[in-house]
Amino acid sequence: YTWHHQAADYCQAACELLPGRAVFGGEASGAMVALHAAVARGGSDPPAGLILMRPPLFWGARAPWQIRYRMVADVIEKDGMSSKDVESEAKRRLWAANFAEADKDDLLKLWSGMDASVYASALRGLADSELPSDEELRALKVPVLILAMGGDDEHPVEAAEDFAELLSHAKLVVANTAEEARETWPGLIESAFLE
Repeated sequence: YTWHHQAADYCQAACELLPGRAVFGGEASGAMVALHAAVARGGSDPPAGLILMRPPLFWGARAPWQIRYRMVADVIEKDGMSSKDVESEAKRRLWAANFAEADKDDLLKLWSGMDASVYASALRGLADSELPSDEELRALKVPVLILAMGGDDEHPVEAAEDFAELLSHAKLVVANTAEEARETWPGLIESAFLE
């Protein structure tokens, strides 16, 4: 279930739940699903805008992460969710988003209750996902708000900067800390698309 396949469901949900021109958006891999959906709808019925929060590395820079996702999926299928290696990898991914300390235990409990085959399949879909072509990205003519934050190797500021170069109508805003992001991003989104 790659970003491209998820985007088809995203577009269908947007059409059914948000008639008219909706703003598409997501965080991390969700941002890439929203980007695929915007490209798919770009020519005939583009979204009103696009919000990419903490976009991940892309093109060749993703290769080490893709290998890692596949390796973790293999371990999950062999040893299940209770494997210490799998838990360590999950913590790294969950903690990278800079969630509040109080939320981390709850997140880990939710994650540990996930079905192993579902999580392994999700990781394989993530590993097999790629972006639309540079040409498709450059052809996207909708306003794009890119929100980035330092301190995350999988979703670095440099990736957000690269997206800002590729997407012709992009505005990039970088938060220095998670607290700054929590305080400023809602207002940025509102002023960009909801006023």
